[in-house]
Parts: sequence; C-alpha cells; structure tokens
Amino acid sequence: MRNLNEDNPAWMVLSNEERLALSLHYGPEKSTWQAGEIMKKAHYKYLEIKARAEKFLKMFVEHYEIYGGLFPGDIIISPSFRKFLELTIVERKQVSNAIKEIDNNVFFTTASRDDFIVKEMKKLKNSRKTSERNFHNLIMDFDRWNNFRIMPKSIQEPSAFKRRNKNRHRKHLKIMVNMHPFTIKKLIQRYEFIPLAHNTKHIGFMPIMVDVEEGEARVIKIHTINKILVELNRIGLYVFGREDEAEEFKTIILRYYEKQERHCTDGQKFWPKYRKMIKSAINHDPIQNITPSRKYLESALKDMDPNLLNPKKKS
Repeated sequence: MRNLNEDNPAWMVLSNEERLALSLHYGPEKSTWQAGEIMKKAHYKYLEIKARAEKFLKMFVEHYEIYGGLFPGDIIISPSFRKFLELTIVERKQVSNAIKEIDNNVFFTTASRDDFIVKEMKKLKNSRKTSERNFHNLIMDFDRWNNFRIMPKSIQEPSAFKRRNKNRHRKHLKIMVNMHPFTIKKLIQRYEFIPLAHNTKHIGFMPIMVDVEEGEARVIKIHTINKILVELNRIGLYVFGREDEAEEFKTIILRYYEKQERHCTDGQKFWPKYRKMIKSAINHDPIQNITPSRKYLESALKDMDPNLLNPKKKS
C-alpha cells in the first residue's frame, strides 16, 4: 500500500476506522482476527471495514490519477449536487447531516431531494462524455460499498455486502409468497401465454406462489416481449428462460416454507440456492437495478441477493 498519508487524497477519503483497518493489516501485518480484536470489532465487521477500505483506496487512486480530483474538469454539475457529493463522499457525512450545509430548499424533504438527485444522476449516466459516465459509475460504486447509502432507494444497486441485503431479501420473499389470491388471479389473466400459430417465440416461464402454506405454486408461460418484462420487473417477478429452472425455483421456496418451525440451518441451505437461482432469471439485472452498460458488476455481485414482489393479505 503506497503513500498511505495525508498527501494522498484517496487515503483521506477513507474514514478513520478504514485507515486503521488497512494500517493494522498491511503495517504490522496482523491477522484479521488480531486486527479485529485491536479495533474491538467482531471479525465479520472488521472484514467488512477492511474490504471497503481496500475498494475505496483502489477506486479513488485510479479516479484521481485520471481526473486529478473528485470532479472531472469538464463535468457539468449543479452547485448543490456538487456540494452534496463533496460532503457525503469526501467528508463522509451522513445525508441527514450533509443536507444541513446545503443552501437549497430542494434538499429539505426526502421526496424533492430524491427527485433532484435522480435527475442529476440520469444526466451523468446518459451523457456523451466518458468522464461524466465514469463519474456516475464512481458514485454508484461508492454508494454500494459505503457504510451508509447516499443515493435514493429507487436507483440504488445492491449493497456489496451480503449481510446488508439480508433483511431486504427476507422482505421481498415474504411479499412474493403472500400475494393476495385476487392479485394472483389478475397476474395470470394478464400475463399467461395464449398460444397462437404466429407467436411461438419469446416464451418465458414465471413461478407464482399461489399458497405456500398449502404447498400450492404454479409456473405459467408468458410472453417475454420487452413491454411485459418491464411491467414484471417493476413488480419484481422473476422470469426464467427454461421451464425446469422455474420449476426448481418454485420447489425450493415451497420446501423452505413447508416447515412450521425453521432452524437456522434451513436458511443456510436455502439462501445460497435462492441466490443462485435468481441469477439465471432472464430479468435478473433489471430487477437488481443493474443496467446493461454495467455488466461488469456481475462478478462483484456474485454473493448478492435479489429484489421481489407485490403484497398479499390472506382473506
């Protein structure tokens, strides 16, 4: 690790904890267990801090070497958004504290702030300038790896840390398996494939959890034209290219819920299978909020979990 001092702007982006985590590991070459004990952190927590520090140091060293600072010289960005990024990225301030230092009423309410940030990020993402697209990617990666989120939920990509996604995954799965019977009926009516002589192409397979308590689930054929997939992505319903994949996905969920009382080992067996299965869904990326231009995230997200569904209350 070179130039780990105040003269290195990338090093100064790191929090005090992150600098200490790297210093203990690469300085006196302490084991991760020893370093965690010194920092009074659980082992998994130390590993998370260290991984974040390594990612940020590499990411910002490369960015600063190319652009000379956080903001590329040719970038066009509103003063308020620039200030927001300086406070949350360089100074590592929580959003709630950062907005107090921004003289712009749009930041005072969550709704208006989120709308403003989404529009600014969209400009960067769709820019013709490579520098602005790269800056967009830097912000999104920072948000994924940071210990708190700075981007609105609507455009967040999954956290780089599986542990941080766990509760969200539980919530999404719970929603999927608790859809109201009326909702299920309407989904089938709207999306089930009607075979005609001229439209045998573009077929996918969608698992629907009818009643997990009774062990009921279906796999229906659907059209996989873009308009339909966009609607299903918004709902959070996975579509598979092969029927056997959809059947397997349906089965692992039913088996998980068939036990009245689940032991922690059941979850340890279920979640890895679940994560693996959703990766094979043809609409995995859009549900995960990953755009086609950011395919390189696939390898970084290999341990990530998903997004899902529409609520149900049993009547």
